[in-house]
Amino acid sequence: MPENSQEKPKKQSLDATALTVKDAARMLALPVALIRQHIDAGAPMSNGKMNLVHYAAWLNSKDANAT
Repeated sequence: MPENSQEKPKKQSLDATALTVKDAARMLALPVALIRQHIDAGAPMSNGKMNLVHYAAWLNSKDANAT
């Protein structure tokens, strides 16, 4: 079957349990610098990747401790 030049390229899926900082920022519509500040403040990372569930839990615990 010949390749159709009008086919849309397949979107690369992202793994919400292993995102780069740049991908996490893009998914959350946040500046990369803000996420890096959070990492410096203790946001969880594993092997240079961010798990959005763990990040959200960390953010929630920060909010809970601030009040």
